[in-house]
Amino acid sequence: DDMFYGCNITGTLVLPNNIKEIGRNAFAESNITSVNAMGLEVMGEGAFSYCSSLKAIDAPNLKYINMRAFSNCTSLTSYEIPQGVANIESGAFSYCTGLESVIIPNSIIEFGGNIFSGCTSLKSITVNATTPFMLEESNFDAQTYINAALHVPSSSLDAYKNADVWKNFFNISGDDDIEDNVCSIMIKGCSEYSY
Repeated sequence: DDMFYGCNITGTLVLPNNIKEIGRNAFAESNITSVNAMGLEVMGEGAFSYCSSLKAIDAPNLKYINMRAFSNCTSLTSYEIPQGVANIESGAFSYCTGLESVIIPNSIIEFGGNIFSGCTSLKSITVNATTPFMLEESNFDAQTYINAALHVPSSSLDAYKNADVWKNFFNISGDDDIEDNVCSIMIKGCSEYSY
């Protein structure tokens, strides 16, 4: 915890592949511009909070994003949360005021509160899940529900338009290019089976 908190670390942070977890506030308030963490699975609480120069995060094996992990990363303009992330805790991306677009995977199981609160520039939110997961109204600012476009799988458009909180978005559209990683197979002489 707090390993490099407030240190004047600049440029790209490359973590060895054997690093699976970053502790609380490990790189908070540093000047890191990008993160390359191929083996990382658990992002600690506040790990990169207040890294105002952070623009890119490459951590494809993430499973868990803890509270305020990227809060106040004001230079981050877009982020595709990796497929496989199951838990995102409260305030994970709060006050990332430069964040304009985010892609949320279909692997989400737990989505804490205030995750994108204070993200006043959000214009595009893409959700890859065919079934809307539980969302707290506090996850987005009121203006985001009015101004941002929510993109969901076409087959789920009605589900999102009727789901609690999701239906607060004024602009919800279905997109045929969004995939939910559902495998559909057809065996000769058998009916179609999806899993």
